[in-house]
Parts: sequence; structure tokens; C-alpha cells
Amino acid sequence: MLFLQNGETFATGVMEYEYHPINPGGINQRIILRITVDDIPALAVLDTGGPYLIVAPAVADRLGFAPNSSLERTDITIRGDKYYGNLHRVDVKLTAKDGASITFQSTAFVPDASQEEKWGKLPTFLGIENCLDRIRFALDPDPDEPKFYFGALP
Repeated sequence: MLFLQNGETFATGVMEYEYHPINPGGINQRIILRITVDDIPALAVLDTGGPYLIVAPAVADRLGFAPNSSLERTDITIRGDKYYGNLHRVDVKLTAKDGASITFQSTAFVPDASQEEKWGKLPTFLGIENCLDRIRFALDPDPDEPKFYFGALP
């Protein structure tokens, strides 16, 4: 699919991504990927500055996490607002349009159910730290066919 100069494979799969504001009427374009989290489909905004996979409450409800099964209790600040929740281990799957799909483990921040109203229309965020730093990835911003390439780390 994609190769380094030395011939080593960089990416073994590719999927298309969406590029538009996350909310109607928004002006900031975002890279949005269709992923699955522990077999639950979700839309996730690529957040190169974010830690973890940050799971929107609507997705978290479908995952059915028990707070007593978490790795730890923590908080996170998103757009100036502090949210409280728990960290969990999840499997994230990127389904390839071409090539091989990939599933990798990620740390996920799951906000408390009490945070749902405050969360509003914020999406799920696919962060770098403890998430996308577990795979290789690259973007092709072709406006007619935007592509997100991915593959396993060596």
C-alpha cells in the first residue's frame, strides 16, 4: 500500500475520511473517521493534540462500561471544560476500503454519565497519546478522495 524508501511497509490499509465541521453551522473543518470501538461503530474526530480515545457519552452508553472495571479515575479538559470519568482499555478497529483492516488496543477516556448534558454535541475524539501512537498513519488530503492510510508498527 505505502512503503518507506528502504522497502519496509509503512501502511497496509487505507480508508476514506470525511472532512467537514463537526456541528451544523460550524466553520472549522475536521478529519472524521468511521471506527469501531469494541465492535460498536462510532464517528471519531482525529485530534493530533489529544490524549487517548475520548469516547462520547452516546457511544459509551452502548459500550456498557462498569466504573469499577476501569484502569483509573481521572479528568480531562476539552475546550476549556473539565470532564470527569474513567480510563478503560478498548479495541479500536479501522476498517480498510483497500488492503488490510487493523485492530489495536487503546486507552479510552469514558466520561461519567452525569457529564452527558454538559458534553452536548461533542464527538468521540481519536487522540494520539495511548491511541494512534500505537499504529503508523498518514493522510492524503486529495479533495476528491481523501485517504487515511494505516498499518502496524514494526
